[in-house]
Amino acid sequence: MTSFNELVDLAYDTHLKDKAKLQELDDYARGDQSEPYGARGHSDEFRALAKRSVFNWISLAVNIPCQMSIIEGYRVRDDSDPAEWDAFIGNGMDRRQVAIHRASAVFGHSFAEVEMPNGATYGGNPLPKLKALPTKRMVVLYDDPFNDRFPVFAMRIDAVPSGDSPAEATVWYGSERMRVSWRGIKGERSVRIVSREAHGFPVVPIVRWVIDMDLEGRTTGLVAPLIEPQDEVNQAKYDLVVTRNFSSYKVRTASGLEGEPLIDPVTGEQVVDAHTGEPVFVAPEIGPEKFIVSEDEKTSFGTLDETPLDGFIASLNQSVEHFAAVSQIPPHALQGRMANLSAEALVAAEEQLMRLVGSIQRSWGESWVTAFQLLAYAMGDTEAINDYSGQVRWRDMRARSFGETADALGKMAQMLGVPPRNLWKQIPGLDAATLREWHDAADRLPPVETTQQGTAINMSRALAGMSATAARGDGVTPSRRRAT
Repeated sequence: MTSFNELVDLAYDTHLKDKAKLQELDDYARGDQSEPYGARGHSDEFRALAKRSVFNWISLAVNIPCQMSIIEGYRVRDDSDPAEWDAFIGNGMDRRQVAIHRASAVFGHSFAEVEMPNGATYGGNPLPKLKALPTKRMVVLYDDPFNDRFPVFAMRIDAVPSGDSPAEATVWYGSERMRVSWRGIKGERSVRIVSREAHGFPVVPIVRWVIDMDLEGRTTGLVAPLIEPQDEVNQAKYDLVVTRNFSSYKVRTASGLEGEPLIDPVTGEQVVDAHTGEPVFVAPEIGPEKFIVSEDEKTSFGTLDETPLDGFIASLNQSVEHFAAVSQIPPHALQGRMANLSAEALVAAEEQLMRLVGSIQRSWGESWVTAFQLLAYAMGDTEAINDYSGQVRWRDMRARSFGETADALGKMAQMLGVPPRNLWKQIPGLDAATLREWHDAADRLPPVETTQQGTAINMSRALAGMSATAARGDGVTPSRRRAT
């Protein structure tokens, strides 16, 4: 059996091994990328153009799936938005969920911790904490990294060893959360437990979000496969920018042009070459704004043709399309070219993106269910960790008109017999509070009459009842699934 000191050794050595790679992924996601290759001896102007040629396409490939993956509800069996959903809202996860998703997209995985309530309440219930953890400083170990939901050991690096200062870390192991420190190198580290406390869960309360994982437990995010296509796009843009700045216009030439004599500012006489004894002349500057004439009939003028940019532009577009193919982002989302695209063509172009987002949401959704299970356990439901019926509701971010959505939902109710109440949650942008308000307002309506005449009466009553509810601004108390 692996000892505690060996687990700390393994975790810290894993951190040191992965540190450079995680930093590279972070740099590319933030736009701090390798500059395009240029010939040796280039001037400062060329180096400045190289920096300007770096455009962060990777940020689009990360932001688009994250912006399309917003949780707006949670359901356990027949209870929509139970008490643990209030804990989700109380922890500010309506906004902070994006940071967890983005870290998972950049690094391939991200982590969060659930803590027991410390006296805080929200909506009348105890409020446990759900805290996102820094991915670059986290190492989480599993018996079976692919199949296990919860780790056996987790460590967050809080301070690296420096001089006489020891390394410090927070460790989750067994039923405890500990503060530890150590000195020395691998095999000689003496780990000291500074403090320890029970975290209160039957498992290590760390949740992992992943984009993609193989059977060996190796995770891959959205950034790693895009580093090479990103460098290719930067290089193509640099080639275009250099050619556009130095070779995209005609070059005017002149031969036999004597120039202006060089005058000594002290003597006022023309300077003579010390070796040849010939007078020295200053070559004239030839530029787009200069008009040059010569009295010497032997002087000849000419031009050098500009370099066509079509090939460089085509190369850049091809590199962007290659990037779009690898990232599964529609090319029109990167290039902005949407002329003459029908609605069907737009749907087909975005189909690849929707498959990517759907795959990501399936993985993230399972992780959020695990987080909600821990929140419910912290709120007193001791059976929640083994309740796998939970399901998150993702906001519909597809580009559709509200009229189209309403028409589709109405047809589902009329033609397929789906209860209208069950369709309310399918309305895009409908939050949990509004949904509960609608249910409570509907419960206060008069009983339904089944005759044809009664149907018309019920419709008028429903409209009048909902209008009165909106005018009164009745408050609604959220329903609770459990009592402790």
